[in-house]
Amino acid sequence: MNERRVLLAALGILIFVCLAAIVFIAILFSASSPRLETLIFPRTPTLPALARGEKLYNDNCLVCHLGREGGTMMDYPPRHNANGHTWHHPDCELTYIILYGSNEMT
Repeated sequence: MNERRVLLAALGILIFVCLAAIVFIAILFSASSPRLETLIFPRTPTLPALARGEKLYNDNCLVCHLGREGGTMMDYPPRHNANGHTWHHPDCELTYIILYGSNEMT
């Protein structure tokens, strides 16, 4: 009889945790809540955000990635134009490289 109570209590806790997770996920991804992806990478950047990004790039990235013209696919770090190869990588990988650096395979 005692084992049955323990089993029922464990089942009740499991059901509660599952329902809480479902409610949390529903709130997180509801239509009224902005998606995490939208908060981090807005689809339509504002002019101030573009200006801030351009300044950050010019101050911290341009010296290695060089300008918009020229370059080859094998340049390292790669150019950020049609001659480079950054467009081969998904945004999530580029974000990871920007935040944590790259390795010899990137």
